[in-house]
Amino acid sequence: MQLLNEKITARRALREVIPPKAGNNTKTAVAFCNPASPTVFVFSCHQLSFMKQNRRNFLATAATLGAATAASALPFTPAKSKTPLAHHAFFWLKNPDSIEDRDKLVEGVKTLHKIETIREIHVGVVAATEKRDVVDTSWHVSELMFFSDLAGQATYQTHPVHLDFIKNYSHLWAKVVVYDAMEV
Repeated sequence: MQLLNEKITARRALREVIPPKAGNNTKTAVAFCNPASPTVFVFSCHQLSFMKQNRRNFLATAATLGAATAASALPFTPAKSKTPLAHHAFFWLKNPDSIEDRDKLVEGVKTLHKIETIREIHVGVVAATEKRDVVDTSWHVSELMFFSDLAGQATYQTHPVHLDFIKNYSHLWAKVVVYDAMEV
């Protein structure tokens, strides 16, 4: 799928810099190479329906393709996240075999979405992935929340909805482990 997306992107890029003209049956080929990918795409002018290029258009096209190739070789700098603080809590049930208790706890964790400083929340149970030594599957329910800043996480800790959650659902868990992390 990625290869198809790269090919479509290459074709669009070439069409933008070399406008199409109907009825062009020339057999000349053009290569498009992205330095970040080992793949080179070769398109016939017929495929792209190129129009004849004069010297000025050719130079402009070559300069544009050169600039695009150079830009794609620059290191990728991701944008600053709007939710740099992650709060991940893992719950171990008192009755680990009770689906009813697990579902009740999941229901309770989902009520936390009402807290306005939580930007995103994911509630989960253990996934049925392959067993590996590095994967801990001893927990039963997890919550993964994202906050904009430390102040938002501090508000969450003392928020009435969070305190009600602890009061109404803490009887279901035997242990909770929390990992808080800031994006670097």
